[in-house]
Amino acid sequence: MKSIWKFGVAVITLSVLAIVATNQNMPWMQKQVVAEKPVEKQVVIDKSPHLDIEKIFSLVNEERSKVGLTLLVRDPMLDKSAADKCADMVAKDYWSHKGPDGLEAWYFVKKYNYYNEAGENLAYGFRNEQSLVEGWMKSPGHKENIVKPTFTNVGYAECEYSPSSKQGEGTLIVQHFADNPFN
Repeated sequence: MKSIWKFGVAVITLSVLAIVATNQNMPWMQKQVVAEKPVEKQVVIDKSPHLDIEKIFSLVNEERSKVGLTLLVRDPMLDKSAADKCADMVAKDYWSHKGPDGLEAWYFVKKYNYYNEAGENLAYGFRNEQSLVEGWMKSPGHKENIVKPTFTNVGYAECEYSPSSKQGEGTLIVQHFADNPFN
């Protein structure tokens, strides 16, 4: 009788553990994270649909305007550097400012003749443009990039991403900032 009771308790315990472990991988139970500067700090966010880059660009410039800064200029070369970084993150399945092969964000910016000063913001999983920019503004590292007076140019990229470290698919946004390009 005691062995049947112990067996029953063991089955129930294992069942509860299986349910808890399974629920941690359920989309409705899981939040996504955005790496900050430095990467060790994180902000919790939800999953996202397609986002409008032009709307994000406009909202970021509104934030700069609020603090009396000049508006950022959208730069096609920084769009390319952001797109390269976005593609690299998807291809190598990582969520960080530094790739698993050691490539820093600055590698992508420097490829397009920038890098006196540069910055990178990443976002994943936001439901809309407003919440994404609000999330960046609540994060000290992201906000620092957005309101840095020496940054004059910005580029963006968006890609669908399903990182192994997160549940489900979402929209990844890469934002690259820089001063004027080298000539």
